[in-house]
Amino acid sequence: MCFENALKWIERQPECGGVQLLAVKRLRDLAAQKRVTSSKQYSELEGFVDAAMKTALHLREYDDILEAEDIFSILALASCANGAFGTCSKAFIKLETLNVSFFKY
Repeated sequence: MCFENALKWIERQPECGGVQLLAVKRLRDLAAQKRVTSSKQYSELEGFVDAAMKTALHLREYDDILEAEDIFSILALASCANGAFGTCSKAFIKLETLNVSFFKY
């Protein structure tokens, strides 16, 4: 709304030419397209993060093949990125019981 008011003000200025006004409107349209593209990419990424967490949950079934440290590290990261902080907390608690050192010097 604020930008539209600014455009109206620019249109009323005697020194404003059609080319300048058209350039400003094209910039507005380009910014709107970028915003839509960014929101689409973000929503697509959300789906991948959710799938990563679900996959990490299934990894727990393969603890005879995979290292528990790897499984719960992946689960902690994926669930944190997905906003599932309860699951993330449980994964970190499990890592603590495995005596995993988070900081190696």
